[in-house]
Amino acid sequence: MLINSLLGQDFKPMKNKLNILFSLCLSISLFYSCEQGPQPLQKIITGDISTKVDPGGHAPLTALLSFATDKKATIKIRVDGDIPVERSFTYPNRFHEIPVLGLYPGKDNQVHLTVTTENNKVFEGDLTITTQAISDILPTIEK
Repeated sequence: MLINSLLGQDFKPMKNKLNILFSLCLSISLFYSCEQGPQPLQKIITGDISTKVDPGGHAPLTALLSFATDKKATIKIRVDGDIPVERSFTYPNRFHEIPVLGLYPGKDNQVHLTVTTENNKVFEGDLTITTQAISDILPTIEK
């Protein structure tokens, strides 16, 4: 209506083209602004992920991950292997200390980390935690 009153009836075909062009631009910008699928973990983590195997000195097949995120987030980890071990930490926080259980001895253990922000943006990544063979860790038992 406003365009017709400003430009007159002679510009009605142009108004339709402008509406189509505007709709197309809006659709394209919405499509590209919506990020599809999980984003790389590096986009949410501030600094490095600190990994400490056997943090207490008594459980060689465990580790502790320490890291910070840009925004409050929940964490889910999965240790891959014959029997995958998964654990979720559902309290949103920016500073995280995540215990890792279920590591395999003498292996490069693959751990999948999922970080989900309070507005449901998902970030994923994998890391490797190397453990020693149990025979290298346990003392020899004498009879």
